[in-house]
Amino acid sequence: GTRAFTYINYRSCVQEIKRLNEQYPDLVEIGNAQEKYGVRSPGDCGGEPCTQWFLRITNEATLRKTRPEVFFSGSLHGNEEIGPTTTIEFARLLLENYKFGKNPWLKRLVNTRSIYIMPSANAWGYFHETREEHLDGKRMDPNRDFGYDRNSNCMETTAARAVNELWREHLFQLAITFHGGMRAISYEWGSIHRTGRSPDDVGFSTIAQGMGTYAGNDIGSSRQFYPVGTLTDKVYGVAGGMEDWAYAASWDMTYTKTCNARSSMPNGV
Repeated sequence: GTRAFTYINYRSCVQEIKRLNEQYPDLVEIGNAQEKYGVRSPGDCGGEPCTQWFLRITNEATLRKTRPEVFFSGSLHGNEEIGPTTTIEFARLLLENYKFGKNPWLKRLVNTRSIYIMPSANAWGYFHETREEHLDGKRMDPNRDFGYDRNSNCMETTAARAVNELWREHLFQLAITFHGGMRAISYEWGSIHRTGRSPDDVGFSTIAQGMGTYAGNDIGSSRQFYPVGTLTDKVYGVAGGMEDWAYAASWDMTYTKTCNARSSMPNGV
């Protein structure tokens, strides 16, 4: 059947994560950063603690010793609701097609990849429809809070910490994070101080260009619907962005910083 597209709110997002786990227990595993990693809740979300949930989608029956891991996230900025909606719809697409559909490519993804999805990293901001996370009286932008190209005051938001803890456990070969407010498919570098191209620029640009071509052009135009290029070229440069951190923090010691993350963990951990 068909389903009308609507943006989903925080509560609906959490409900859908749990429903997918219940309906497809052989394909879906869920968890959250509070229970699994001890990350502090960022605050109240309608009478209950805000929680950063994540899903893992894969067919356990075809699981060998290892398989490639990929990561999708939405709503680092809480008022950009396209991310949670898109990632939840992506999870539905994978699971519904696997059980009821006929697309062999989508089924292959479930059979051969471990797909991790964190629809709402900035759970507090998503519930309250605000860009930042508010913690201990501070307004903090999670996408300026990662330990790359900034000082040691980083990983203070629970959003950044939740992403960090999941990444520490997994070797993600590819990742996509969704934002709202403009159209672009962008990749490293996004740092305000980084110059030149990244070591993997050819790979990044090839993948991004393929995505842009697949998405097609503006109606009646030869321009791609999603312009393709680096973050600094197509969006703007930032310090402490998730994308550069996710790509380079494990090997680029010039720009990677050790963070003071006390505010986001229980008991000052």
